[in-house]
Amino acid sequence: MTQPSPRMKAFEELPSFGLEMEPFRAYLLVWSRALRLSEITRSIGIEPSESHDIGDPNPYYESGNYRYASWKWDLDDDRRISPGTEELSEAIEELSDDLADRLKELVNRGCFVELRIVQVFEGDVELDDPGIHLTAAAIRWVARAGALIDVDQYVPGGDDEEGNTEV
Repeated sequence: MTQPSPRMKAFEELPSFGLEMEPFRAYLLVWSRALRLSEITRSIGIEPSESHDIGDPNPYYESGNYRYASWKWDLDDDRRISPGTEELSEAIEELSDDLADRLKELVNRGCFVELRIVQVFEGDVELDDPGIHLTAAAIRWVARAGALIDVDQYVPGGDDEEGNTEV
């Protein structure tokens, strides 16, 4: 059994952001233990939807402050991304190659970049419920950006704060 890389260990230590539970959410997330939020934002050239900086108070832990900067940008601010449709791929494909290149530069400087996809199943979940589908063009964009893809799926009736179970 192989051990997780230091990058993945660090990634697993990150707390989850509080999410509004919608059928589908997608966002870009950049975080760094070395670069400040202002440097990340300047490098990307887009103001984040949500962020915190190294040293900011961490409301999730009594033990103190964030030890990393985090920049989050929602892909679905102007649209509702429905499960089982091409809208997720379209949202990714509409992102510029220039943005992918700027994100890749941050990866080369030691930042972690991910595309996070959150799907909440509503009502009774059937095995044939729609999943998450990405086109080759969307996957190429994610690869060009040097990003990880993180998919979180929730089923009603579980044990988190909203009564969902992560699958």
